[in-house]
Formats: sequence, C-alpha cells, structure tokens
Amino acid sequence: MAFTIPALFLNAVLLVDAAASSYPTSSWTLQEANKPATVVVSSLEGPIDGPKFDYINSTVYQWWYFDVVSSDLESCLTVQFNIGSELALGFGNASEILPYVAINGKFPNGTLFDMASVPATNITIQTIGQGSSGVWEGTGCSWEGTPDLSEYVLTLNAPEQGIQGSVYLKSISPAQYPFNLLSQQLYNVSESVLPGFYWANSIPGALGGVDLTIRGDRLLFDGSGYHDSNWGTIGLPKVAGSWYWGHAQVGDLTIVFSTVEGRTQTVSSIYIGNDPTLIIIGNVTVTPVTGSNYPNGTLNIALDAAFDGKYEFLIVPTDIVYSTPAPKYTRWIGIIEGGLVGGESQKGVVLWEYFYFG
Repeated sequence: MAFTIPALFLNAVLLVDAAASSYPTSSWTLQEANKPATVVVSSLEGPIDGPKFDYINSTVYQWWYFDVVSSDLESCLTVQFNIGSELALGFGNASEILPYVAINGKFPNGTLFDMASVPATNITIQTIGQGSSGVWEGTGCSWEGTPDLSEYVLTLNAPEQGIQGSVYLKSISPAQYPFNLLSQQLYNVSESVLPGFYWANSIPGALGGVDLTIRGDRLLFDGSGYHDSNWGTIGLPKVAGSWYWGHAQVGDLTIVFSTVEGRTQTVSSIYIGNDPTLIIIGNVTVTPVTGSNYPNGTLNIALDAAFDGKYEFLIVPTDIVYSTPAPKYTRWIGIIEGGLVGGESQKGVVLWEYFYFG
C-alpha cells in the first residue's frame, strides 16, 4: 500500500470562497496571562480551525484532534495537540499550562502504542482563510492546513520519542459547527455545545493516509480520516457527566455523532453527509447495548429526519485502542452497519469514545 503526499497540496494555487477569504492571515503565539481570556463563541469571531483565545490562562484550554482508521480495521492513529492546565480541564489543581502532543494507535499485529505526553516549549499557530497550521515547538510535531480546509498534512518528527513520518487528510465532507454548516457562518451561528464547552469540526470525513516509523516499526495505511477542535472555559467534569462521540464512513455516507450528558441538560447531534453533500444535521438517539455498569462499546444509533427519512445504525467494537482508568475513558474502533430504513444496509468503519466523569 503506497502513501504519498500529493504534489497538488505542496504546490497548490487555492481558490478560497468568500467566507474563508474574509479572514486575513494571522499568527498566534502561546501567551500566558494572569487575566481573563477572550473566547471565540460564534462563527463570525474567527476562522473555524483557529485558536479560540487571545491569551491562555489557568482556566481555559483547547485541543486540535486528528485521526485515521484503516478500512480493514487493522490499524489506527490519533494525534492530539493540547493547550491547557489540569485545573482548566478539571482533572487536578495544578495551574501550570503544559502544552503537549499525544500520539497513540494500533499496529496491524494488534500492538498498541501510546506516546501520551510529548511536551512543547512554545506554540505558534497561523491561520489563512478558514484553515490553520500549528507548530508545537520542541516536539517535532506540527500540522499544515489549506485555507479552504480541503487538505491537511501532519508532520511527526520526534526521534527522541521514537516516531517519525507524516499523516495526510483530504476532506470529502463540508465542515460544521455544533448545529450548523460552515456555509452558514455568516449567520453568526453558535460554536457552543454546552455553556463553557465548544466544538468545531473542520473535517467530518476525509481520505486519510499514514506513513510513520514508530520505535523502529513502520505504520503504513490508508483509511478514513477526521479532524476537529474543542475548547472551553469550564472544567470538563463540571460541564458533563459523560459523553459519547464518534465518526464513521459507511459507503458514501460520512457520519459524526455525539451525545453529551451535561450537568443541566443533554445535547445530542448527528451529521450525515453523502459525500460531498450534507443530508442532515439533527438530533440523534444513542443507545448503549450493555449488561454491565460500564458500556462495552456496542451502540444503536437512530435518527428520524422527517421528510429525509429514518436512519438506523448498529455499532459493534472490534478493538479497544485506548483507555484510561481515571477519568474513565475508552476509545474503540469497529464495524458500523445500517443506513436509511427501508433502503440498502451498508457496512463501514467507525471510531468512537465514551468519557465518564462521574
């Protein structure tokens, strides 16, 4: 299986739509401050994939998340670029801001790898149009995105951590905010999932490629890719009791789903696109199938899209690819099957997580 970064990415002359071109090129460098930070909460306040604060203090956080899952479910990779303190995230009292990169995944032989915290000495993020490029200095890790969000390349060059190579994403689905498409940006739509917790999904679905050497072993595969960003001003355990989130590729359908059990309300949503056209952004019912107190990963997903029909999917795990005991967190990859009720049922690949805060 060959993996190459296309020349069209490296040498492209890009046509950016009116919404994207409304943002000039900007550069953001990590600045810690002992004063309130201004947070982006709606779509006209900045690019969808940019930094969401002017300053970083001990009460705010943001991460940029990327993943690729192979079509045969033999391999997967997740990369997360993080800014924030334990205090901001709600998992401790330490107020020191520790930017780092987390890299983990699975080899075809079933071996899991986890580079949980590669610390950065500084951060620089540039935005052009709606896209962004970020450098976590001192880690050898960075990403570079196009202004129209069509393509992203991650460079992971940290030989002291035993990792070197590239990840490539080519978008096949339109970007979204929690309840609106990026194309509705000019209506100044909200980026809030719950008070104090925000989300922007720059690449709901992508053709992904991974070519890495990890501690002497090569990880080379193509598959289904994804990219989003979360940020917040309230510690996660204060915002939510638990959440499910996942994304899938089922035939031509791109699916992103979530249900967040907040402390005051539950918010659920699903995005279904028939690449590259959106079918629906709407409410979803996510039902765990489990005989124990802690979910085993199997899910039923149902959506009634009125005139667009009813959709049902069954998600069954094949592997746990990452987990932590406290807070309780599990990430699975597996098989998703279903589609439009009364239509043809299709199978595909899915990555999803369950986060329990208690």
